[in-house]
Amino acid sequence: MSTAPSPALLLSAVPVFRKKTRLHGDRLLQFEESVAAAYRGDHSIRALVAHTGRSYGCVHRALRNSGVVMRKRGGDTRSARRTEAAR
Repeated sequence: MSTAPSPALLLSAVPVFRKKTRLHGDRLLQFEESVAAAYRGDHSIRALVAHTGRSYGCVHRALRNSGVVMRKRGGDTRSARRTEAAR
């Protein structure tokens, strides 16, 4: 029986490059794959930005390029709470 890696392990696997380092070739592929795995493991884009030091746009582009299905935006969850309270 195989277990999924923990979210902390997924985040620690994301490479951190010096600021203003261009990502291309193998580095870019490694970055995109690891960011995608961490995002699929329930890390937010903001958490990935904070960990990598890259911009929101850079992380978002990496996720799109790797074919990740983006989650819906967070925000107002009050309607969900009302639905649960009505049950």
